[in-house]
Amino acid sequence: VQKIAYLLVKAGIIKGLPFNYYLRGPYSPDLLRSLEDTAEYSALDEKVVSEMRGAEVSLSGEDEERFQRVMALLKKHDWNSEWLELFTSALFFAELEPDPRNPNWRRVEHVLAFKKNVKKDLAQEIVREVQDCIKKSLFAL
Repeated sequence: VQKIAYLLVKAGIIKGLPFNYYLRGPYSPDLLRSLEDTAEYSALDEKVVSEMRGAEVSLSGEDEERFQRVMALLKKHDWNSEWLELFTSALFFAELEPDPRNPNWRRVEHVLAFKKNVKKDLAQEIVREVQDCIKKSLFAL
């Protein structure tokens, strides 16, 4: 949930949710508190669940299109949590660059490989995909 919310923030769909970096990638204490608050009300009756199923989230046309692109990216990778951790970490590391508008992608690759203990070729592949998503205006730093 943390990583998906981070992607939705970087896609401009969710606003005002701050993220830090934690052991497994981007992490929002605010999101955790919200999830914990929701967990306290887990004893939902059938009527409430039925109402929730019928609820619709309305996004602008542009936000809906970006949301669908984020979902397609997740589906492309079979919602794989390891890939998601690496991808969101690379995106986060790029954002930490001194000039996030022009990140040093080789440094991002090195940090990803070092922090996540992954092979250089996998780090390069992940960073290339992050670059492609930024180039296609799916995510912004």
